[in-house]
Amino acid sequence: MEMSILTWVSTYALHSTVLIGSVWLLCTLVPRLSLCTRESLWKVALLGGIVTSSLHMGLGVRPPWGELHLPAVMDTAPAIVRVETSAAAETTPTVEREIVRHRSGDMTITTVRQRQASTSPAPVATASEPTRTPQPTPWPWVVLALITLGSVYASVRLAAASARLRKQLRGRRDVIEDPLLETFLAMCQKVGLRKRVKLTASAHLQSPVALVRREIVLPERAVDSLSQRQGESMLAHELAHVLRRDPLWLWIAAVVEAVFFFRVLGRIRG
Repeated sequence: MEMSILTWVSTYALHSTVLIGSVWLLCTLVPRLSLCTRESLWKVALLGGIVTSSLHMGLGVRPPWGELHLPAVMDTAPAIVRVETSAAAETTPTVEREIVRHRSGDMTITTVRQRQASTSPAPVATASEPTRTPQPTPWPWVVLALITLGSVYASVRLAAASARLRKQLRGRRDVIEDPLLETFLAMCQKVGLRKRVKLTASAHLQSPVALVRREIVLPERAVDSLSQRQGESMLAHELAHVLRRDPLWLWIAAVVEAVFFFRVLGRIRG
């Protein structure tokens, strides 16, 4: 089982590196790509390696360019050694005895004749007996342990950052001040949002943030100190994040980056 996990991990590392490098190279060589196209390509590079490596392992697809195998020292399967044994029957000379009796009147003469029978060499039977010599190696478990520890460490850091953000957002209030609220509602109606986006304010934030659950949190000082034009620009920027589902994608990217921390090109940004 550990070899299957290591094979999947190595396949994912290779596929994700190729995808991320290809997207980065394409965006570099073709600077006129639209922002929407770039965004879609980076999303494919983010999750494409998981899909392709899973299909590769699940369906057993062999790529046309060949495969890279793990070193033999990582193999924990017991080695099967074929020992050829030959069993040759020893041929023992066979002696044939022939008794001849001659009768002459009342006298009988008995003669015993012995001769060695001709023998042909017995056929040699060759038997193949599989002999298992298990030689378990700890290296797969060591590699898996290191990968697991790295993923757990990165995940704990991500969870701690999320906890700090939740602590900062604790006690936030709904924004009811005009004209900021009126401007925000007009923007939501203009873009045709079907679900309401919640607008709140927190005294512990230094900059606005868009949350996954369709919520925009503003710094408390921004509600009172910004001009109407500055407020419109800030709301339009955060509302665009909500429309593009950027908070969700940023959360997915953070989780993938934490779990698969070993990706070579995982921190490239488009």
